[in-house]
Formats: sequence, structure tokens, C-alpha cells
Amino acid sequence: MNITIRGMKDAPPGPELDRFKEAVVLLQQLGLAKHHITKQAALALLVFAGVAPTEGGWAEARVRFLRIEEAMAEMRDVFPSIPKGKRDPREYAPNTRESVRKKGIKPLLSVGVLREQDPSLPTNDQNSRYGLTEPILPVLKSFGKPQTFESTLAHFRNIAPQLVDELEAQRLTHRVCLEIEGKKVTLSPGEHSRLIGEVVSSFAPRFVPGAKVLYMGDTGRKWDADTDEKLSGLGVSLNPHGKMPDVLLHDVERDWLVIVEAVTSEGPMSEERVDELRVLFDGARPGIVYVTAIPDRLTLRKFAPRLAWDTEVWVAEEPEHLIHFNGDRFLGPRD
Repeated sequence: MNITIRGMKDAPPGPELDRFKEAVVLLQQLGLAKHHITKQAALALLVFAGVAPTEGGWAEARVRFLRIEEAMAEMRDVFPSIPKGKRDPREYAPNTRESVRKKGIKPLLSVGVLREQDPSLPTNDQNSRYGLTEPILPVLKSFGKPQTFESTLAHFRNIAPQLVDELEAQRLTHRVCLEIEGKKVTLSPGEHSRLIGEVVSSFAPRFVPGAKVLYMGDTGRKWDADTDEKLSGLGVSLNPHGKMPDVLLHDVERDWLVIVEAVTSEGPMSEERVDELRVLFDGARPGIVYVTAIPDRLTLRKFAPRLAWDTEVWVAEEPEHLIHFNGDRFLGPRD
């Protein structure tokens, strides 16, 4: 078998390595691009199929849904002799979860081998579970049986593009759809994206009408190419990989920079978070307004003790109201 996975030459011989090599051959047969055939992808195929180094084999492959952390634990415990790499011997530590998702799980999603159990969850949700698709099972079960393997493989490769499209369509039905300055924008599924969508579509028109959306911290969106240019024009220079707020709005008429944190991500505008943002946006020309977006009153009760003074609180279930923490302009009778 032609195995060219980097770092595997030092793997000790034995059933673990034999099974691992079989997984690599399957990835090649399934048509994965060369750069997607990685140690993580081969181990992910073994783990999600429930294939052990010795007993059972591919004939025992089955559908089982696992969180990424659960899959990583099996990679470590069931296949301990497969090298983890010299650069990072802690490859299966919790802080490498995203690396395993990108190098192990994402390639299998792209060819219809894996699917998400709940496509309504956001991409990086720790509760997301993945499992084999039903059409891949006959291929795995027939591996090593020339009479049936070629036909099941040919059938799977024929239906795989349609299968991938169907799975993506299921996920798209859960995405949050917005229209910003005449352009349609979609955010990844999940409670956090829904609240960000409410901030842009409901909070902004009411309290900062005409404001420009400079940034939205959705997990499925990239840092826009012109975001740096927009912010630099306001005297702001940011690192997109830093701890960004969830939404940035520029009220052009009043020259306000409205910074919004959705409690569904990192929490509210606490004293500590406001201090961080003051440093992050030091040098900004516009006046800065700090806003916490909260989905409902029940959640407000949970976060109220942590809210900083001189910040605003917006509750999405009652969008026409705004709570101001402090300020003498609210003291006394009003028209």
C-alpha cells in the first residue's frame, strides 16, 4: 500500500499501524484530495466507524455519533502507537480540538463520509456530534472483499456529490439570513448568530438608524477584506484574531462607534470587558457606546450583577426598549 503520511515512518509495526494504513487506502479510494489525507482524517474514519485495531475489523463498521472531544479520546486511547507529531506531542489535548476538526472531520464531511447529527448547531459548538452517513457503510463493510468492494465504492462515489449537496442544504435551512445595505448575508446556525441577526435587523434601525455595519463576529464568516480600511478611517487598528466584540456599528450622523457584545458568546459588558475594549479601541475618533445584547428577561436576570455602569442593555424579546445603566438624564419626569 502506498502510504505517504508525514511522520508515519517511525510508527511501530503491528495491528494498529495495519488498520491505520487500511484507513489511508480508503481515503485514497474515496477520492480525497492529497492534502486532505492526514493522520487525523485516517484516525477519524477509524474512530467514527468504531473499527478497532484487532477484533472485528471493517465488517463491524457502524454509525455512531461522537463529539470531537470523544473522538479525540479514542484516537489517543485506541490507537496510542500512531505518532502524534514532533511539533505538538499534545495533539489530542483539549486545546487542539479545532485542529482535529479541520484536519480530521472537515475532509470527511466534504465527501459525504460524515454528517452532523444536528445541523442547527453552530460550527464550533462543543455539543456538535458527527457520525457516518448511511451510504458509506456498505463501502466500509466490504473493504477487503474484492467481489463487493469495487461495486459499493463505485456506487458511493457516484452519489456522493448529491449527498454532500443534500447535507449542505439541510444546514442552510438553519442559517440566519440578513439584508445589509441591499446585500443578502447569511450567518452560521445557532443562538449566537440569531442574536447577532437581531442586533443588526432590530436594534440598529431603532436606536442607531442609518448606521453602517462594520463587523459581525459570526463563526462562519471571515474578516471582510475592507473591514481594516473601514476601521482605519475611524482611527482603529485591530487584530482580527484578537478578542473582538460581536458587532461593530458606526452611526455616521452622530459619529458614534457602537460596540455590541452578545451574551451568548463571551458574556455581557462587564467592567473587565469594558476595560479591555477601551484599550482595544484606544485612538478611535468616534465616541464609543457600549451595548450588551440579551435574548430575554430571564437571561437578563442571570447577567445583571455583572453589567458595567455607563453601558446600555438591549433585550431582543422587547426590542423597542433600551436599558441605560446610570445617567442623570433619566432622573425626573419625562414627556
